[in-house]
Amino acid sequence: MVFAILAVMGLILGLLDVAIRKQWTTQRIADVLLLYFFAFPIGLGGLVGFIGHTMRAGPVAASIGWAAGNPFQYEAAVANLAFGILGIFCL
Repeated sequence: MVFAILAVMGLILGLLDVAIRKQWTTQRIADVLLLYFFAFPIGLGGLVGFIGHTMRAGPVAASIGWAAGNPFQYEAAVANLAFGILGIFCL
């Protein structure tokens, strides 16, 4: 649910950015929406995933069917952190 909210936030904020600057070209709309989609669903979503896999490792592992303490969960956390940082750096 969090990731759907972040995707909608990216869409709304991207369209607001285009509307405020009054640059309604196809190229500008595509650039701005892609930027906001990288920043919100991918960037913030990656950081949320990282926090989930590190701070709440037990409940997250149980919710996706992994055994608690699975070393793959650390790998998933670091991958989420990488995507989160790269998404935020797009701004």
